[in-house]
Amino acid sequence: MISHIKSDKSSDQLIRELMDLNIEVGMVEFTDKEDLLRLPSSFEKIGNFELDILAIDIDSELVVMIDHDKPDFIMGKVAQNITQFVEALKLIEAFFEMSMEDDELYADEEAMRKVTSKSSSIAGDQDYLWFYDMMLGI
Repeated sequence: MISHIKSDKSSDQLIRELMDLNIEVGMVEFTDKEDLLRLPSSFEKIGNFELDILAIDIDSELVVMIDHDKPDFIMGKVAQNITQFVEALKLIEAFFEMSMEDDELYADEEAMRKVTSKSSSIAGDQDYLWFYDMMLGI
């Protein structure tokens, strides 16, 4: 569970812990398993979202999603950095857990939008909302 991960570590330590524990939140999986096509050297892979690749831009520290068929194509920005990404995912994980106890919650689009809006704010700004909306299927 990502909620047990403390974000007060260096980026490298945080990434290693996420991968060592093979943390998954919804369709996000932190893993270093190899993909068919290689990423450009300016990115460090941190995981996958379904088949697509989650990576960190080494220069800017941005977390991005990269097309698994075109590893030079950034599909979108996900978070300002790995720490903010982890904190944003904690809200998504908590929502998934609550919706397991309350079937109606997962059908409550207003509740989902509140969670995704807050997650994108934690991730850096509303430019990242597309990713968190996609995680909840809205």
